[in-house]
Amino acid sequence: MKATTLFIRSLAVLSLGCFACAKPAARTEATSGIGTEHSADVVEKEPEVASEETPKEPKIAEPEKRPEKVLLTNAFIANQKLDLIIATDEAVADGRGLAVLAEHLNILGKALSTGIDTQIHFMTGEPLLLPDLAAAKIGFIDQAVGATDIIGLLNTLFANGFAEQYVDAAGELLAAPLAPRQGAKIEIVVFSTGNGEDEGNLAVNFDPNNQLKSSVSAVVATADSVASDECQIEAVSQEYIDLSKKFNGSVYDICSADFAKVFTALASDIAKRQLSFKLEQTPADPKAITVTVNQKLAPKEAWVYDGKNNTIAFLSTSSLVSGAKIEVKYEAKAP
Repeated sequence: MKATTLFIRSLAVLSLGCFACAKPAARTEATSGIGTEHSADVVEKEPEVASEETPKEPKIAEPEKRPEKVLLTNAFIANQKLDLIIATDEAVADGRGLAVLAEHLNILGKALSTGIDTQIHFMTGEPLLLPDLAAAKIGFIDQAVGATDIIGLLNTLFANGFAEQYVDAAGELLAAPLAPRQGAKIEIVVFSTGNGEDEGNLAVNFDPNNQLKSSVSAVVATADSVASDECQIEAVSQEYIDLSKKFNGSVYDICSADFAKVFTALASDIAKRQLSFKLEQTPADPKAITVTVNQKLAPKEAWVYDGKNNTIAFLSTSSLVSGAKIEVKYEAKAP
């Protein structure tokens, strides 16, 4: 018994010794803080919180707004009435010769009477023989015309100051004066080798408010004119040139060697203006303009667009008859 008891006690002591040896190792592990959730040396990180601010999306530029197309239709009624006033100073008649002057004025009048209802007032100082013109459509004003007073004489004419001085080609008084007609377009042509010089005969003195709505052309002495035996220059006709520019007319050299060419070009210019119609706005694309006459499309070769004056001009009187309805359609240019 004693041996057994001794063995058991020895075994118990040995077990206690082993437990004592293992205890410090467990304590060391507990205090090292490695892998321990409750260690005081471990700082717990707070979870990152997503920012509440929503990231801004990049702005997309809005497309530029284009102005809407403005489609226009301008309507006109063809008016084939033309009142032509021709003022020729005496120096031109003497230099070029009455026969030469009459020949060319006859051609001018005939060209403008083809397809156009033309009435011509001649202020030439004396009557001329114009066989190709209808006698009832022409009248001569029995009034001498100086090289410096044409503008003043024109003012008197439009103030009805020469009503009692109209004569026919034979110099006989007309039964009734040739009065400007209601609704007729007015074209004035000045032939001179001189210049308006004093008050009342300057460019600013003629129709200052543009009530007549006329065009004024000048066949006069220019800075480039060359004098000759049949064309003696008294002065550069600057007032008449300025008058023409002011009233959208044509300017030609009175001393031109090719006098016939001057009259041909002048007739063409006047006819074109007679057949011109001013648009209300500027077209965005002149090539896209369409023109109809009495609801029928006018061919492109029958008319042109004049950008300088913003007009549609027909190229021949055969394209129109008086009273015809003209419609011009186009897209207006953006302001």
